[in-house]
Amino acid sequence: MSWDRSFVLELLPHLVTLVAAFSGAWFAFLLNDRAKARQTVRDQVAAINRAQFALIRQFNTLKVVQAQAVEPIRQHPGYHIAMRALLPLRDDAPELDLGSLSFLLETEDRELLLELMIENQRFKTAVQAINERSRLHLDEVQPRLEPAGIREGGQYSESDCLKALGEPLYLTLKRATDAAIDHVDQSIVSCESLVARLYDAMKKRYPKQTIIRLDPNRPSNQRHPTAGGAVSGRG
Repeated sequence: MSWDRSFVLELLPHLVTLVAAFSGAWFAFLLNDRAKARQTVRDQVAAINRAQFALIRQFNTLKVVQAQAVEPIRQHPGYHIAMRALLPLRDDAPELDLGSLSFLLETEDRELLLELMIENQRFKTAVQAINERSRLHLDEVQPRLEPAGIREGGQYSESDCLKALGEPLYLTLKRATDAAIDHVDQSIVSCESLVARLYDAMKKRYPKQTIIRLDPNRPSNQRHPTAGGAVSGRG
């Protein structure tokens, strides 16, 4: 029995060293694992905020179009003629990086990824509709209106415009104008709603993180403050 005890006493320092080494490795693993988890959260929150920022840029782009081109003619009886042509808009500047948001597929908010994809395409469609309507107005409509003496700011009947353009072009312009207005109006409403829902879902998921959102009641730094909202961060 004494031999066993002495053996244990001799072995004890080695056991202590072994336990200490194992404990150190285990705690190092835990710290590293927690550091990776924190970095994952930071990466996901950054991806969410980039998506929010892209959506807000899309919202503001279309709000400016709405304020400059749509609202001034919305009640005009000849709105399809009176609507101004705009400089070409780019549909790729506020691009959504959907790949960085693929982690949403593993959460209960997975449907948001599909909604983001749809919203991104809705914005592109609105931009295409505005650009096509502007191209039609500049390249085909104005060259026919000017020789007929029909200029911006004047008073002209529908028959005057129909005679100057011809029925096919007149109807094409009306359809293109209706499509552009509808796409802009619908995209603004859906984009604002999606920004709010994405914020609420991600704030619930990451309550201690700062998630940006759209504040439509605060003026932005656009040239036309009433045409958009501001970005705000909520901790």
